[in-house]
Order: sequence, then C-alpha cells, then structure tokens
Amino acid sequence: MRKGISVLLVTCCMGISSAFMPGPEEGMYPISLLHTLDFAQMGMNLLPSDIYNEEGNGLINAIVNINGCTGSFISDEGLILTNHHCVFSALKPHTTEANNYMRDGYLAKDKSLELPMEGYKVRIMKSYKDVTREVLTGVASMKDPLARDAKIGENITSIKLKIQAEYPNMEIEVSEMLAGSSYILFMYEYLKDIRLVYVPPRYVGEFGGETDNWMWPRHSGDFSFVRAYAGPDGNPADYSPNNKPYLPQRFLQADFNGVQESDLVFILGYPGRTYRHYPSGFVSYMQQVQMPYIATLWEWQINQLVTLSQQGAALEIKYATKIKSLANTMKNYLGKMQSIERIDLINKKIGEESLVNILLSARNEGLAKQFQDNLDKMNAAYQRLSALGERRFWYGQLSQASQRADLAWILASYAQLDESQRDSDTRKKYIKAIRVAYRQYDPNTDSLFFGRMLRDGLRFKVDGLADALDGRSPKDFVALVYGKAKINDSTYILNLVKKKPEKLAKSKDPLIRMQLLLAPGRASVASESNAIDAEVRSLQPVFVDLKMRATAGQFIPDANSTLRFTYGTVKGYTPNGTYMAPVTTVGGILEKADKGGEYVLGDELYHAIINSNSGEFFRQELGSVPVNILYNTDTSGGNSGSPVLNKDGHLVGLNFDRCFEACVNDFAWDDAYSRSIGVDIRYILWVTQHVGQAGHLIDEIRNQ
Repeated sequence: MRKGISVLLVTCCMGISSAFMPGPEEGMYPISLLHTLDFAQMGMNLLPSDIYNEEGNGLINAIVNINGCTGSFISDEGLILTNHHCVFSALKPHTTEANNYMRDGYLAKDKSLELPMEGYKVRIMKSYKDVTREVLTGVASMKDPLARDAKIGENITSIKLKIQAEYPNMEIEVSEMLAGSSYILFMYEYLKDIRLVYVPPRYVGEFGGETDNWMWPRHSGDFSFVRAYAGPDGNPADYSPNNKPYLPQRFLQADFNGVQESDLVFILGYPGRTYRHYPSGFVSYMQQVQMPYIATLWEWQINQLVTLSQQGAALEIKYATKIKSLANTMKNYLGKMQSIERIDLINKKIGEESLVNILLSARNEGLAKQFQDNLDKMNAAYQRLSALGERRFWYGQLSQASQRADLAWILASYAQLDESQRDSDTRKKYIKAIRVAYRQYDPNTDSLFFGRMLRDGLRFKVDGLADALDGRSPKDFVALVYGKAKINDSTYILNLVKKKPEKLAKSKDPLIRMQLLLAPGRASVASESNAIDAEVRSLQPVFVDLKMRATAGQFIPDANSTLRFTYGTVKGYTPNGTYMAPVTTVGGILEKADKGGEYVLGDELYHAIINSNSGEFFRQELGSVPVNILYNTDTSGGNSGSPVLNKDGHLVGLNFDRCFEACVNDFAWDDAYSRSIGVDIRYILWVTQHVGQAGHLIDEIRNQ
C-alpha cells in the first residue's frame, strides 16, 4: 500500500510539474528573474547582466514602449523600429484623399520631412525596485476586500508621490507582479516628440488583411520606422522644430544575415496582461460570457463600418483605424474561444487544481483544505459575475457605440451630483467632456449602433430600459432621439449645464431620461462587480501562494505590461496534421496574390519581387528572400513591435503576431501550438531598399 501511495505521489508530482513549471521556452520572465536563468545552457553568448545592468548599459536600454506596443532603438539618432499596425493611426491626421498615406504609406526623405505623431509617447525603463512591504503596510489585518483595495491604492499613491518628488523628470509606476502580494516600482523616461520616418504601403504592412490576421503561413511586412526627438539640451520635450534626434543610451545592432530554422532567439518587450494563475472559474467566465458577447457585437460593428467604407475614399480613411482595432480583438477572442474548447482548457485547469490539492494533502499541514476553501470562494465569485452576464459590459459598450448615449450619461451623471459637488472645477471638467462628445459625434454610425445596443439591452433585461422606451420599439425610439430631441442642440445643453443644471434631473429629453432611468441599475451592477473583483483580488494571493508551495519551483508572474524576457527557437508546427515550415518567402506573396481578395499586390512590391529577388538578402537555401519567421517564444498582446534577437543580442526580426491557436496563450502556453510570428529583418531591409527606395535608412542602420 505504501508503495502504491509513493507511485501516486510521484506521478502527481510529474503531472503538476508539467502543468505549472515553465518549460524550456515557456515564460515571460520579469527582469528581476533574469539571474535565475542559465544563459549558457540556453546557448546564449550573453550574460543576464548584458541585458539588464543597474550600474551599466544593458540591452533593455534600447527597448521602448510606444503607446502600448514595443519598439527598439536601432541607430544612434533615435531611429525606432516597431510594427506598422502600432503606428498606423498616426498617419490619419496627415492623410487626405489627395495624399492617402494610410493606403500608400509615407517616407520622409530627410529629417526635416518627418511628421509629428499626435498623441504618441515613448517610454524607456530606467530602474525598478521592490516596494511590496510599503504597498502592503496596514493591509494584513483588513477583512473587507473593498477597504483592502482602497488602502493598497492609497499606499501606492503615497509611494508614487514621494518618488516623483525626488525624480520630477521621470514617470513613476507601481505594478502588481503577483496579485495582492508583490509590487515593483518602475521608473521611466518619457519622450514626447515622436515622428514618422517610413511607413510602408498598406499592401505591405498588412498584406492579407484580416484573412491572414492571426494565421500562418504569413507574408506581412508589419514594420515601420519612427524617430524620437528631444529638446536642444537632450532632455524630453514637447514637439518643436528646434528639437534634435534623441541620443539613446543603447541601440540594437541589426544582423543582416538573419536566422534559420532551429536558431535560438529571444525577445524583450512589454506583453499585456495574461491570466495563467487564475482559477478554472475565471476561464469558464471568459469563455461563456465576456468573449462571446464582445466578439459578436464587434463583428457586427465591423460589418457596418466596412459597408460604410465602401461608399467613398473619405469614409474609408475615416473608419480604417477603427475597423483594424475592432477586428484584431474580435479575431483574437474567436481564437481564444476555439482553442479553449479544442484543448479542453477548463477541464485541464480543474485537473491542475486537483493536483495541487493532492500535493498539499501529502504535506499534512492543513494547506489542502485552505486551498480548496479559497478555490471554492474564487469560483463562486466568478459564478456571481456570470449571473450578471452581458449587463456587466452593456453599459460601457453603450457609451462606446454611441456618442449621443455617452453624452446623455455625462449629463445624467452631472444631474445626480449634489449642488455642493458642482464646484467650478467639476463644472469645467464636465463641460470639456460634453464638448468632446459633440465633436466626436458620427452621424453615420451613432443611430445605427445605438439601435443595436437597445435591442441587446432589451434581450439582456437591463433594468430601467423598458421604462425608458415607454412602449416604443427600438426603431421608433431611435427616430425620436435622433430627430428633434433637445440633446442634439449643443448650445441649449451647454447653457443648461452652465446656468440651470438642476433642470437636467427633470429633463424630458428621451435620451437623458433614459440614462437617468438606467442609472440605478448601472450603479447596482457596478457596485456588485467592484465587490466581486475586490473579493477575487483578496483571495488571489493565497491561491497563488499555495500553488507555489505545491510546485516548490520557479513561479513566473503573469504578464502585466512591464518589461519581460522570453526565449525559444525558430520552429515550425503541425496545427492540423500538416507540418508548416517556420520561414516564408516573397515567392509566397505572388502565390497568394493570385487568390485576390485581401491579398493585394501593389505595383512597387510586384516589381521588386520580379526584379530584386536576389542580392544581399536572398538566401540560397530558400531560393528566395525570406519574409516572415515562426518561433516558439512566449508572447502576448503588447509584444507587438518587440525585437527578435539572436544569441548575440543582435536584431534578426520584429515580432508582430501569434498563430490563431496561440491566441489562448493568455491563459495557457504549450509548445504544440504556441507560436509567435515576426518579420524577418532581411525582409524589412529588402522592402525599405527596393519598395520604399529608402537607401538612406539602410545606411543609417548599417553604419552603426
């Protein structure tokens, strides 16, 4: 009997190790864990200190965060390489029907022609410090989850204010590394003058469109060059013609020879949030409630925008970035849902939780019961979230879908303030928001999207909505709202807010009245959601701690938009029984172009393939110029634009996507299906030279 128990425990331990311990290529390692890795065993010609050295100049000094994407300095004149899709929206303010840069791309032939990128900033990590003790001061004895959250928030604010006073020119951020139990303070330098240098044509930057998005094989030139500028004194400054190219502390060397299959690669970047240390109940909630609703709604909105875009070039320009953004998330959610079901992830999570329980039981310390009680409470919380259903998202989606509905909510919110709360600063804040809502109003989509939200709201039985419609159908209510309703008169509304705000609470305007009737239900759902979220956050530290004790191994925190290191190899895969090689070539572009549809082949690219499929970037073993590469590094959203580096730390590619099956990476990683996709550095240089005719950029990169 004893032998049988021993065998069971060994088997369980092996199972739990494979379930929770990072594999050879799994893991988005925080910079603070680099020292735990054996770089020599990986095959690296670097040391962890070559990547981050508090006293020196590591590779991370070349890595930047650019509006939620990643980028990297590749010259000593502030030249940054990132993805086409990360800077695409920056073209919009400069695009006209006569100069359609969003379609045709843009090249600045010299620095004086580089275009300012409205709203873009670059962030460079300078240092980090563990501040867990300070953040959790006074928290241990608190039982109320909401009070605990509030205290942590107060502590974080206090820490940030103190450090900000010491370093006024730095951006300070405190990030939660392990839920409720580990916090790191990061210091960043922010650059505010960023300019467009070379953005390839759209038929290069997103060749294959949504047809190929999240798919392999891929043939996308998803890259762009931008440049960071600083003031004449070298410090960050707002845009000015007098600014000078920023001198980075470190920039990457491009390896013009690229990579081949089985080569070691690693990535530095800012992956978004992952949820691998969340319980089975969370995955079930995402699969059954959140992702289906958002994916279905956004797919419908995309179809409406595509139809409108076909009515002329002006509308095509207007909706291009919106369609691109919605479509990326929508397809990501579809990939997640499909993969969760295909790999039976929910049951796998339940199995992992059972294994943790068995391992803790073997220690006979009462930890198994603690873990199970904690798990039961967390899963019960997610069941309560599921009971709220789509209503939890409906209110927010209503404001996103319709600027008129959002405006009405701003007005209803102001109406509900006590007179003492309507001070001058508050009134100015609301007036500014009202003006923005009027300015952003889109008559082509607003009533259309609003009607859809009304139909959804009735289906979800949103409290107060039926009373607001007062027996009208959604179609008739839309006609009333977008007819002669007072809310459409900006002068009247602004005067009302300034002079007689008390009248808002008694307004007969149908949309303002609707939002006032919705307010109690909205507040109730928000209150319940916040309470559940706070409860989960208070339970999460125990859940994670007990998993760590059970596995007794290295535990990599979930990604949280802070700088991470991940490594792997250039590697194909077999998603549906057919092996797919890890490198594509320009020959594949011609093959896809024959299919038509979104495989648009511009004249410049066609002639470059026909006339220049040779030379420096041609590879004999491929018989062509390489385009995209596939590798099994562990990436997520935010890794868009991350440099793909070889064992020497040289730039060999640019990360831009994952395979469809790897959308589930946010919840689980597996070498069988987790693949990331990058643009080969040789294709980036080849396009820049032969399509963009931008030899000066090749020289700038080469002569470093």
